[in-house]
Amino acid sequence: EKSSYFKTQFCSPPFVASPVPAPGVLMAAPLVEVSVEERRAALETSNQELLAKLCSRGDFLSAASRTSIVREALAATAACPACISLHGEGKSAGGQDLFRRIDCLKHQFAEPAACGGLGPVVHAVANQQHILDEEWYAAAADRVYDALLPTGEEPKQDGRDERNARLAEVIEVTALAVGLRAYYRAIGNHVLPVPPALPQKGSDGEARFAKVADLSTSGYVYASNAWGPTLKSKTLKAGVLDQQDAAFLSMFDMSQHPGSKWSPSPSCTLAFFQWGATTYVPEDRFVKFFTMSPGRVLDRGSMEVVAAKLTGMLQCSF
Repeated sequence: EKSSYFKTQFCSPPFVASPVPAPGVLMAAPLVEVSVEERRAALETSNQELLAKLCSRGDFLSAASRTSIVREALAATAACPACISLHGEGKSAGGQDLFRRIDCLKHQFAEPAACGGLGPVVHAVANQQHILDEEWYAAAADRVYDALLPTGEEPKQDGRDERNARLAEVIEVTALAVGLRAYYRAIGNHVLPVPPALPQKGSDGEARFAKVADLSTSGYVYASNAWGPTLKSKTLKAGVLDQQDAAFLSMFDMSQHPGSKWSPSPSCTLAFFQWGATTYVPEDRFVKFFTMSPGRVLDRGSMEVVAAKLTGMLQCSF
């Protein structure tokens, strides 16, 4: 039934669907013969490339801040005792004054000075996604601003856009680090990738933009159906991205698109989807649910069926 729905909704012309597998059959022959070793090597290369991007300078955060966030996220996810205890309470742990309650936990931080003051935010994104709310988001934006003051990375002009730009990047870097960790754990490899050492001061690691106005001609857009902002591709300042990357970002202009919440930090957006082109499906096959990608044994439609079953088994909150 799901296959028929996907075929009707997403594979009508100009998209061409390959034959739909019989009910209950998720496996299909790959178009290109690729050995397990070759596929695993491609995934490992993609993972290492993502790790390098996460630990390099960002749009609004320095390489040093991003590297510290990655190191903290890898160490804290499903490992901080205080976070584990709160997570065990389920959704009932959410509600009023959530930011303060998470902030007051006796966290076990891996990075110095509680990850430069960003630790409680990183731990919350890594471990408590099921209870975070709009009130937490607003308080977290203020905390990120305060934490960046000693580093000189605070906005050169204060305001809602500036604070949310930096919070969005903290969230996105944390989420991608958690994703990397999940990949290695899922294949049974409990030896996680090792992030690089913190870059030395004075190295080429400063953020690309000092303020949102350096990126966008009119700032972010806020919609009633989301806590965070969206960056509209048509507002990108000339020259900040090449034409191909700017065109790719235009897919996320609608605030209801899940990918739109990546858009405030274009470098993270591009890193995420470039990683996904190897670990998930290539970008040119994204809406072709029943077209097999080279070297794969599941088309995207089959992946979605597996994902739905797995998240249901795990009672996933997202």
